[in-house]
Amino acid sequence: MFRRKKEIIFVSEIDGIELIEKSKPQPASKFIPDWYKYMPADIPERTVLSNFHVSKRIPNFKTAKTCPNFVHVFREGYVLTAPCDLLIGFDNGNKQFMQASNSDFYLDYHDNDQFVNHLPNAPETGIRGVFKITTRWNAINPKGYSFRYVPMFWHFNRDWTACYGSIDQDKSHQLNIQILYTSDKDEILIKQGEPLCYLIPYKREKFKWTIDTMNDTYKTYLEAARMRVRNSFRAGYLKNEVQS
Repeated sequence: MFRRKKEIIFVSEIDGIELIEKSKPQPASKFIPDWYKYMPADIPERTVLSNFHVSKRIPNFKTAKTCPNFVHVFREGYVLTAPCDLLIGFDNGNKQFMQASNSDFYLDYHDNDQFVNHLPNAPETGIRGVFKITTRWNAINPKGYSFRYVPMFWHFNRDWTACYGSIDQDKSHQLNIQILYTSDKDEILIKQGEPLCYLIPYKREKFKWTIDTMNDTYKTYLEAARMRVRNSFRAGYLKNEVQS
């Protein structure tokens, strides 16, 4: 009765948590890292041509701010956050420990024989162990739609990272996150509201794929796409939608 078309419902087993902004899933656009947010889109004064007229209207040296890859990543899907403060680490005997500030949320540890000990050159991976965070959040996706769990790669966290993965969230609804412990420190604190991973919805479907020889039809199509992007000084990719 709640499987509405193209609607994702986030619901927690913990009453009232939906009223706490830091502890609930949020749009990915709220977690754009500061280094990208404050990066200029272009550096007009930089040019390799001494006789080239420099104008603020023409970005002759573009930065990564205009890269389509970043534009889409920071707008796509949702972010699952730490519902409360979480302390994880290893004691002097390399025995794992874990504690949540709120006992309503659960932490667990995956024995190294389940994963870490099977990695090639395990010590070189930097993964000391895998912790599981049971957020007590659930996602009810429309029929046929899954979530792709994507680490917060561009946030450059050296202490831990979420595992990349995919779940058919229309069939299994719990939002549990596996954390790869990669820190040299013996304990790390994940604060309430800290982003854990991206949740990217996608429709499960099969594609036919072909490797073909270049011909005039493909050349015309690809050249038109290139023209649409290049025919504007600024944001050509975003301004012009390629017709299929």
